[in-house]
Amino acid sequence: MNDFEQKLARQAFREPPAGLRSEILRACAGAAPAAWTWRDWLWPSPQAWAALAALWLIFAAVQFADRPPASSSAFAAQSALENDTAATFLTVRNTRDFRHVLDLAN
Repeated sequence: MNDFEQKLARQAFREPPAGLRSEILRACAGAAPAAWTWRDWLWPSPQAWAALAALWLIFAAVQFADRPPASSSAFAAQSALENDTAATFLTVRNTRDFRHVLDLAN
């Protein structure tokens, strides 16, 4: 223990004044809780939340703008190629078959 702790340990405990507890509770009872607002959620950094929302909007816009129309023949051909490739890889059973598939791709 350091000197400060020893000094505190030697002091006698004093009881608080009798009416202090009732005064504190009366003062707290009169205080109304603050109304909850959206600002309470965004308080730590509203600029960071705004930047995050802007990024979400940008990503969503890029995602929807980059998507080809469903009736596009190129899109249908690409999706058919992906399905054929997936079917080919599903039929691979061992390493020798897998090497054969890789050789066909080159």
